[in-house]
Amino acid sequence: MTNPSLECLERLENYLIEHEIERFADLQLDYQPKILGCGGSSIIYHTTFQGKNYALKSYNINVYMDDKTLKKFIKELKIFQKVDHPNIIKFYGVSKIQGGRLFWKNFMFVLQFAEGGSLRDHLKAKRQNNSYEISWNELIKIAKDIVLGLTYLHSKGIIHRDLHSNNILINDNKALIADFGISKQLDETSISSSGAIGMLPYIDPQCVRHNQKPVKESDIYSVGVLLWELTSGRPPSYNPIKTTSENVPSDYIVLYEECWSPERDKRPKLDNILVTLDKLSREITIESITSKDTINENYRISSNFPNESRSILGSDSSSYKTTISNLSSFFSNESYSSFSSSASTESNKTPSSNFLSVSF
Repeated sequence: MTNPSLECLERLENYLIEHEIERFADLQLDYQPKILGCGGSSIIYHTTFQGKNYALKSYNINVYMDDKTLKKFIKELKIFQKVDHPNIIKFYGVSKIQGGRLFWKNFMFVLQFAEGGSLRDHLKAKRQNNSYEISWNELIKIAKDIVLGLTYLHSKGIIHRDLHSNNILINDNKALIADFGISKQLDETSISSSGAIGMLPYIDPQCVRHNQKPVKESDIYSVGVLLWELTSGRPPSYNPIKTTSENVPSDYIVLYEECWSPERDKRPKLDNILVTLDKLSREITIESITSKDTINENYRISSNFPNESRSILGSDSSSYKTTISNLSSFFSNESYSSFSSSASTESNKTPSSNFLSVSF
């Protein structure tokens, strides 16, 4: 009887040969490498090979590879084959890991290792005693790096679909977009692309509430949340902590609020975002952005979302009130259960069907 796993591995070997994918000499690991991060279907490790640092991405013990895992592996591999940009994590090749029961003959992507870790950890390191400070020049540079990398992906017909601060890496003072595990090529038709996938606070509400197909504008929504996160040093989460930034330039606030507009056609194009960031870089002369954390006494928002003004993100953004209302409806829906595990990892308080606790 034919072993389905062996068949999938053979198909992968044939694909690698046919498409001339770079094959690292199969790595010999006599120890358990450091885990850099874990996702729903993969694990990222750090290892050293021939004196150089690398990141290794494994699709969760793919020695027992099934058809679904094979398709994921090849799908991401195709994307890596298409991209080469200073603000995209570099792909070096594929290797079959040897050594130990955990890694025995396990295929992994061999990727660039980012010395500075994730953007989330990079910003977290700037927080001290409930206060946060980042230089204006650094903030603008990181923002531009993200936009440049995403512009390149979109030019290649690739929608990322999972942009958040753990998927932005820092290396040599440069921001790199990483993790194409659920990215999608615009001409791809074999795999369903509708619905919300990824980390909830960064997801286009049209994908959440209406189960609409992610589009380029969905990535721009995520960019808006990232632009806000650069001013607070804190990821969006569901807890009573409120971060207030007092010296963020008003034009920058307008920019990220336009990016997260609930109406896709009102979100700015990436070229326009870049133009605005360049303009702000030239015209704004402040040294740094600072913020402080306080307890938000009104952090519990009813699923019916009251009409009276409520301060979200330190401003009375009507567009974001609509987004929160959309998410409130989503969390009260049974479909939320399929996303609750990913949301709870980012939340100090798990949202319930009655209340959505929002803190930025």
